[in-house]
Amino acid sequence: MAENVLYQCVRCGKQAPLSEWQRIDVPGQFKCPSCGYKVAKKIRGPLAKRLSTK
Repeated sequence: MAENVLYQCVRCGKQAPLSEWQRIDVPGQFKCPSCGYKVAKKIRGPLAKRLSTK
């Protein structure tokens, strides 16, 4: 998984990489590093579409 992918907390809006969301001391734990909420959405970068012309 790429480290440059950001996740945004649905409650407080904090954006952080996955490494900050996962806790090392508790495997499988996924919480917001700011407020502790367990729901996040993945922030996707702008998509570039390449079209070929004929």
